[in-house]
Amino acid sequence: IGGCFTPMTKAAEVNSKFSEANQKYAAGDFKNAVGLYEEALKAQGPTAAVYYNLGNAYLRLGERGKALLFYARARQLAPRDRDVRWNIDVLRNSLSDQIDPGESNIFLEWRRKALNCFTIDEAAVLLFILIFFLMLTFIMPFLFPIDSLNWRRSRVFIMMAVLLTGALFAGKWWQVKDPRAVVLAKEVYAYYGPSTKETKAFLLHEGAFGKILDE
Repeated sequence: IGGCFTPMTKAAEVNSKFSEANQKYAAGDFKNAVGLYEEALKAQGPTAAVYYNLGNAYLRLGERGKALLFYARARQLAPRDRDVRWNIDVLRNSLSDQIDPGESNIFLEWRRKALNCFTIDEAAVLLFILIFFLMLTFIMPFLFPIDSLNWRRSRVFIMMAVLLTGALFAGKWWQVKDPRAVVLAKEVYAYYGPSTKETKAFLLHEGAFGKILDE
């Protein structure tokens, strides 16, 4: 998998810290590259390119938990980026703990992958636009009666699109409403209660990735 973990070259390179970090990465100085990528984040705010490259650098340093953390953050900003998605899949499949192995049902697995292809903000914008056009199909026949039949036909298709997009938005909201967590320590025990004095339940390893249901 090493050959595929190469730095992204995007518009963020206008930032000198990002460019310098890429140079350190290319030279094999991954530790200093990490520091420069983190400085770039502070200077210009989060971008998928910096998160992705930061994940690459941490992976080169052998810190798979942090690598997965920053890959996941990159995917939140660029859900359709093939490199980010591929790296996450390969890295998670190499980890000791498989908390979320995926769906056994083919339809549910397809639905999960479809939901991972867009952000909840994108779904909200698309739903808003479709609802706006749906409202137009009710208004326009009064303004242009001669085309009322065409507007009614359009209304049916747009309404179907609204229902489908609404279902996708609801599914995406359900997917992201609970925060995710990545184990960064090499090993950490889970307990049967909110104290380390409780009985140990099981052992988690670096990179274990799961959903937080309660605190």
